[in-house]
Amino acid sequence: MIDGLERFLNSISDQDWSWWPLLGLRPSAQTPIDRLTLCKLSLLFGPLTALLILLLLIYRSIPLDAVRLLIILAVGVGSYSLLFALSFRWAWNRRARRLGG
Repeated sequence: MIDGLERFLNSISDQDWSWWPLLGLRPSAQTPIDRLTLCKLSLLFGPLTALLILLLLIYRSIPLDAVRLLIILAVGVGSYSLLFALSFRWAWNRRARRLGG
């Protein structure tokens, strides 16, 4: 079960499109994804997560101000970082350890 989940997540992570536009950050399969790489990915993709949250709030007609927008941005970056670390980074690093990285 866990091995199947790892294979599935890594099959997605191994695709070039899943790293665009940061393909240069993708380590080799034997190299773990470190915290610095996770931070770089989170700073790019986290605001996209925040945008989805923002669109949901606009759709729900929730009033927005500058403070709320900053909170949404922080939640987006934090959410992406946490979800990526608990899924794709976990699977990538598990494979890297097995391959000797």
